[in-house]
Amino acid sequence: MKKYTIKKGGHYSGYRFHPIFLHKSVTIAFMFTDESKYITKKYSWERDQWNKVAGITYDILGRNSNRIAWRYNSDDDVFEICEYKHINGVWHASNIAIVFQDIVIIRILLNDSGLVSYLQYPHYGGEVDAPHDVSIYLEFKL
Repeated sequence: MKKYTIKKGGHYSGYRFHPIFLHKSVTIAFMFTDESKYITKKYSWERDQWNKVAGITYDILGRNSNRIAWRYNSDDDVFEICEYKHINGVWHASNIAIVFQDIVIIRILLNDSGLVSYLQYPHYGGEVDAPHDVSIYLEFKL
């Protein structure tokens, strides 16, 4: 697995998306470590934000995508992950698991939206910047 780091004050790991052609599915393997943990104290809503591990988007704007999202729960010292989708620009999230510092493997079946889809890489937050360097280990298998 490759280490992806989102720098303090940033949102991206240096990678945003990469095109893939004519694939029916993608398997995403990822792992959290102590470098993935963070604590936000400024506002209570910051704890509720979902960070994106990885996923697939079916258009370059990300209006239709299927991602795996995560957040760190410092009270219980666990990582919560969820399915995080954009459908016609509206996002939907649903909790699917609580993990510790284990390897997680998820397979995403691609829709038939066209010849090209785009792999999406780690992203921290939405409105909130990374409080320190945050790292995730990640591997895509096509």
